[in-house]
Amino acid sequence: MKLRCKVACLVLAGLLAWAGSAAANTLTLNTYYGPLAANADSVMVSDDDGRWREVSGELGRYLVELDGPRFALAVTCFGAAGPQITLYRFLADELTELGHVCAGPGDVLSPTARFRGELRTPPADRAQLHWATVQLGALQLYSGVAHDLTSFSVSFVPRAAADIVALYGAVDRAPSTAVVLRGATVEHDRLVELDFAGEGALALQPFELSVPGASSAVASARLVTCGAASALVGSRLLGGDARLEWAALPEAARETCDRYELTAHQVTPGGAGLRLATTSLAEPADAELTLPEPVVAPLLDTVGTDPLRVRMSWAPVAGTQFYLGELSDGRVTWRFVQSAALAPAITLPPWGLGVGVPDLRGGVFGWGFGAASGSGSVGESLHAYGHNIVTGHGEHLGPVSADLRFRLFVTGGTWAPHTTELPGRR
Repeated sequence: MKLRCKVACLVLAGLLAWAGSAAANTLTLNTYYGPLAANADSVMVSDDDGRWREVSGELGRYLVELDGPRFALAVTCFGAAGPQITLYRFLADELTELGHVCAGPGDVLSPTARFRGELRTPPADRAQLHWATVQLGALQLYSGVAHDLTSFSVSFVPRAAADIVALYGAVDRAPSTAVVLRGATVEHDRLVELDFAGEGALALQPFELSVPGASSAVASARLVTCGAASALVGSRLLGGDARLEWAALPEAARETCDRYELTAHQVTPGGAGLRLATTSLAEPADAELTLPEPVVAPLLDTVGTDPLRVRMSWAPVAGTQFYLGELSDGRVTWRFVQSAALAPAITLPPWGLGVGVPDLRGGVFGWGFGAASGSGSVGESLHAYGHNIVTGHGEHLGPVSADLRFRLFVTGGTWAPHTTELPGRR
């Protein structure tokens, strides 16, 4: 009896351990089309056995069960510029959650709502031009010249309640006044008055961001509210030790989960590198960002067979957390984001393998490559890369850690993988 108990207990303990390890190897993928949560056109995963299997999701949320210490995840999105396939390759214990933004409006059959707004502005010097922006969550509803009774209208796909942030100020200066509507639910075709001269208007507080020695750098500051509004509260081109003036909500109007994301970036001479620093502040304050040096250049190997395969490799860099790259022939774009903990190389599978894209052969391809290293975790750096304006995403899928720093290297050009086929031939 005791022997049976020991055996049963060992089996039970093994099952519990296996269940615990299985739970630890579940990746949550959240996909978006623009600011809206929506399923991607295809999500596939490959584990150690190398076989691809499709993963189902609902409203942009996928629970991906991982079997083995590493995985590859292929996310396909179709947009106006054609299909884009992003291949993520990481160790299973490096990421527990991943956000992926697809370019495009999402489901074109989704019903749209119409937002009508009217701006009321204080008396202003006619010699000074004033500007206003209006954000509903991550969606910009208006950006342009502002004068009293300026009206605008925009159609968009409705989403859950989000904050509305309207900003007003002189051109080429940080905004001076804000109107914030928390948890706003927009009703179709109802006029919303945003009064910068009324009792609900907030006088913004000025702060400074300095970037020492950053010639021709671009600095910016964003207010990201609890209700997912993302509003630019300061942006300008800096020279030398110039400072950026940015604006923050007054203390009485702040909520504990509001934050300010400060960024500075500079493209190196020749356009081959990007020096980038960013930080997230829970409380507004004067800040300083130091631009790091870019990561070293990659190596590029080609495997020009039929169908197209390409191998990218790079020299390992201490502290580098992930590598990213892109290939495109103008119709289909392949992208990859790979952990630096894996072997320092990647071979993209044949175009069209299991992702519903036609095979492509030959032609002259544009390519890009980069590497990023940060002081935070891989997930934090991925998020910072994903939401940063420099990358073109502009999405804020969650908070990043305070004092996050990371650096990027980027380059690109044309590349002909086949010498036996004429450019453009299929």
